[in-house]
Amino acid sequence: SNHVLYGGAEDLFHDLFKAAWHGKSLPLLSLADGSNHVPTLHIQDLCSVILRAAEGEGPPYMVAVDQAVKQTLKSITEAIAMALGNGVLEFPSKEDVAVHKDCDFFQIDLHVEPLSVAEMGIEWVAQSGLVRNIHKVVAEYRKARGIEPLKLLVVGPLAGVAGVLEHGVAEQLATEYKVPHITAQSLVAEAMTVESELSDKVRAAQTKADKDKKTGDGSLPDDIMAALLTNKLNSTECRNQGWVLDGYPQTLPQLKLMAPEKEDDEEEEAEEEDEGEEGAMPPKPAADLTPEHILVMRAPDATLKARVQAMSQPQVEASGMTQDQLQKRTQAFVQANAPEGPNNVLSHKALKELETLDLDVEGDPPMEPLL
Repeated sequence: SNHVLYGGAEDLFHDLFKAAWHGKSLPLLSLADGSNHVPTLHIQDLCSVILRAAEGEGPPYMVAVDQAVKQTLKSITEAIAMALGNGVLEFPSKEDVAVHKDCDFFQIDLHVEPLSVAEMGIEWVAQSGLVRNIHKVVAEYRKARGIEPLKLLVVGPLAGVAGVLEHGVAEQLATEYKVPHITAQSLVAEAMTVESELSDKVRAAQTKADKDKKTGDGSLPDDIMAALLTNKLNSTECRNQGWVLDGYPQTLPQLKLMAPEKEDDEEEEAEEEDEGEEGAMPPKPAADLTPEHILVMRAPDATLKARVQAMSQPQVEASGMTQDQLQKRTQAFVQANAPEGPNNVLSHKALKELETLDLDVEGDPPMEPLL
């Protein structure tokens, strides 16, 4: 073969894509330094070439490759690692590379001019090669393999409060689907363990919120929470596997801060190929942080009060949940989720066609039947 095929569910590159999706470092499968030029062709572009050839287009014999420039084994591996994984490469020994089942393919070093194919006038899927189209190829891979991320938002008066049924449901769903379970408290706690400009803002805001607990609810400003969420949801794990957001955001303004509404022309522009250095990987697009599923958990006031009363003292202290705070949260939830209300998260442009899963739970039923 004079080219390496890629696209769809992947074949030769599947092991690399799979490792990247799991957040692992990618091996550079080279017996040298990975500077060998690898000619490639998207599987759909190969089909287009074959169809044109069957119609009598082109010469009897041709070399079918795309028009990639400066595309080496190392640049391909780096592109997969950056677009789908943690961006880190590892360098196995020559002995380990030599016994890899596809070692020979990865050592290809050919510079091929696609003259005949370029003149056939096909509608290209990836004319500029794998590296330049890596984000499109990653999206194809996710869809073909059925591994698109789960993006679930759980809302309710007690959503996000540790120690109550709502929190347990969200936690169990995250465990079932092997995705991160994220609450406002977990975001703040995680930020407190690292040193960064955002973490400094969180510490300052938390100090102020603790002082204001007598007059407020002790929560952090929405812009800081949105920054924490955006940072977390753009992590490799959340981009690939997905997430369960438990209790935040609860309102449309909060959701818009992390997932701004887009106009139709903005979405079209985002689909166009980015400009950049010839042969280089385009910038990594920001993750789409709009929830694709929303679970609304409701319960009678008496049930909500009973759940708060059943909380242990450490849980009450950690969450700041009191009967007064419950009343404020319930009122805020009712107002925010009024049908067609201006603060309802479902008023978000991207969610208007979304059907929520409404769960009305009275009392304290067993978890398993509920799930």
